[in-house]
Amino acid sequence: MAIGWNFPNNNNGEIVGIETFKGSLFSSLAREICQNSLDARVDNTKPVRIEFALKNIKRDNIYGIEDLTEAVELCKKYWQENKKTVDFFTNAIKVCHAEQLRVLRISDFNTTGLIGSDKIKSSPWQDLVKSSGVSNKSGELGGSFGIGKSAPFACSELRTIFYNTLDINGIKAYQGVAKLVSFQYPGKQRLFATQKGEITQGKGYYGETTDNSAVKENINIDDYKRIEIGTDVFILGFINHSEWKSEVIKSVVNGYLISILQNDLEVIVDGTPIDAKTINGLIEEFKEDLPLAYNYYQVLTDENSVCIKEDFEGLGELELRVLIQKNFRRKVLMARNNGMKIFDKDNISGTIQFAGVCILKAKELNGYFRQMENPQHNNWEPDRFSEDEKLKKQAKKMKTTLFKFIKNKILEIGKSTVLDEMDALGAGEFIPDINVSTGEEGNKTESINNEIKNYTPIEKSKNIKIDKGAQIIEDTNVKSEDFGFGDIDSDGNLPTTVYEHGNGHRRGGEGENENGHGELSDDGQAPMKKSVLIKPLKLRLFMSDSKNKTYKLTFTTDKSAKDVYIELTLSGEQSNTNVEVKDARLTNDTMLMHKSNRIFIGNIEENNTYSVLYSIKYNEMCSMGVVIHGYKI
Repeated sequence: MAIGWNFPNNNNGEIVGIETFKGSLFSSLAREICQNSLDARVDNTKPVRIEFALKNIKRDNIYGIEDLTEAVELCKKYWQENKKTVDFFTNAIKVCHAEQLRVLRISDFNTTGLIGSDKIKSSPWQDLVKSSGVSNKSGELGGSFGIGKSAPFACSELRTIFYNTLDINGIKAYQGVAKLVSFQYPGKQRLFATQKGEITQGKGYYGETTDNSAVKENINIDDYKRIEIGTDVFILGFINHSEWKSEVIKSVVNGYLISILQNDLEVIVDGTPIDAKTINGLIEEFKEDLPLAYNYYQVLTDENSVCIKEDFEGLGELELRVLIQKNFRRKVLMARNNGMKIFDKDNISGTIQFAGVCILKAKELNGYFRQMENPQHNNWEPDRFSEDEKLKKQAKKMKTTLFKFIKNKILEIGKSTVLDEMDALGAGEFIPDINVSTGEEGNKTESINNEIKNYTPIEKSKNIKIDKGAQIIEDTNVKSEDFGFGDIDSDGNLPTTVYEHGNGHRRGGEGENENGHGELSDDGQAPMKKSVLIKPLKLRLFMSDSKNKTYKLTFTTDKSAKDVYIELTLSGEQSNTNVEVKDARLTNDTMLMHKSNRIFIGNIEENNTYSVLYSIKYNEMCSMGVVIHGYKI
C-alpha cells in the first residue's frame, strides 16, 4: 500500500475556508490534553504523566513534507482574493521551506493509548482523528463533545498534527491530519483521483492513501521512541510564542490543581515539572496571575479548612471544602471527580470572605452533572441534559439544589467561624483604638493565634460618590445651629437648611448660575444645603462585646466636616435593610443622639480617629453597611 498525504476531493460539494481560532490557544491546548489523558487512565494507584517537549526537527525528517508544502502553496493560489487566507498561507509556506520546523510533542503515560486504530468507526482513535464534534466516551468520563480537539491544530502554523499510539492491546499506529482549505490540483490527474483538476475538501490525511487509514507502526521523526503504552501528539509548525510555556503551566495549575494535589496527574512542560512536590512553588510564582487558584490551594492544604462529605440526592458522595480567610475572593471551584475544574461558582455571599472547593466524588453524581456540560466544559447547562423536557426540568432543579446546598453550608460556616478584626475598605493598615474599658489608645499587633473571636465583616467598600445634584457649601455665614439634630421627621430624615444669601460655588453639579449663587430650591429662592458622603481613609467595624451585642466603629477622614451622621444597614444578599439603633456613645461614654438607623456625631476634624460604640435592635450577629454623611466646613 502507498503511504503519503491524501486530500480527498469534495465532489463539487462545500468549499472549505480557513478555520480561525479565538481565545487562549495554549490554555485550551493544555486543558484538552490533560482532560483526555486523565479520562484514559489505566492504573489508579499511579498518576497520569504528560510531557510537553518542544524541538526543532530537520525538514527532511518530517513525513510527507514535500506533498504538504505543495498543498499549502496550492491553498494560497486558490484563495488569492481572500487576504486573511493569503496571509496565513504566505507564512505557512515559509514554515514549510525552513530547514527546521518547530514541533511540539505531547506524550502521555499510564493511559490506555488511542484504542481502535484498526477499526473503521466508533472508537477513540476514529473519533479523535476522523470525526468532528463526536465522542465515544460515556458515563462519568469527560470529553462529551471532542470539540476541544481542535486546540492542537490552532497551535500549528500549518494546521497539521500527527497522532501516534501504542495502545493497551499492543497495537501501534500513527497518522497525520492537516486541516487546510479547499484547493484545486493542477490539470493532471492524480493517482486515485477520479478527475483532473479536482477541488479538495480541505482536510487531508497522511497514511494509507487508498482508504485514509492509519499506518500500523509508530512514528519516528526524532530521537523519541514510544515504548510505553500511551499516546503522542506532534504539532507541526508550533506557534512561535515566547510565553507558550508559562501559559501552559498556568493552565495546568488553574485547571487541574486538585488532580495534581491528589497525585492523579503529573505534567512536565519543556523540562519544568508540575506535581504534588512542585505545585507549592508554582502557585507562589503565579499567584498574581492565578489569584483564584492561589485561594483554592490554601483551601486544599490548610488544616483549618472545613471538610464536608455528604451523599447528594442519592447520587453519591460530594466533598465540599471551605476556608474563611481575609481577602479571599468568595468563589467555589466546581470540579469533576478526576479533579478537572469546570467553573468557579460565585454569588454566594457578599460579606463572608471565603474560598471553597466542591468535588463530585461519586461516579453516578459526576456522570449526572457531566451530561449538563457545555462544549467548552466550563459550565453546566441543564438544557443539554436530555431531549426530554421533564428530565431537563429535573436537571435544572438538581443544579439549583446543589448550589443552595453549597451556599447554605458556607453561610453556616461563616456564621460559626469568627475572625479577628478585619480591615474594611481594604485599608491594609491598623489604626489606633481607644480601649473601651480604659479609654487609652494602644497599638494592636497583628499576629497569628488560635483564639476564635466574633466579628462582623463590613460590607465591601463602594466607591463613595456625591449624590446626584448634591453640592458642597462653603458659605461662612452658615451656623451649626442652622442644622437641628433634634428636629427629625417621622421618617428619620434630616431637615433641609435654606440660605437667605448663598454665594457658594457648586461642585458636583452643573456649574454656577448667573448670580454666582448655589443651586436654587424648587420655588426659585435660595440654594439648599445638602449633605454629601464622606469617604473615610480608614474604617473598621467589629463586635467588641458579644455578650451585650455591642459593635465598635472606628474611622478616620482626611477632611473636616460638620453635622456628621452615620447610617447603618443590614447587608443582605440582594439588598440592604435599615437597622434600628438602640443606643450609641463615644468611647469616653459621651452619649450620642440616634434616630432609626442614624447616629449623629457632630463635627469632626481631619486626620483624627473617631470610635463609636453602639447596639442595635437585632439579636443575631450580622454584617452591616456603613455610610457617613456630613457637610464640608
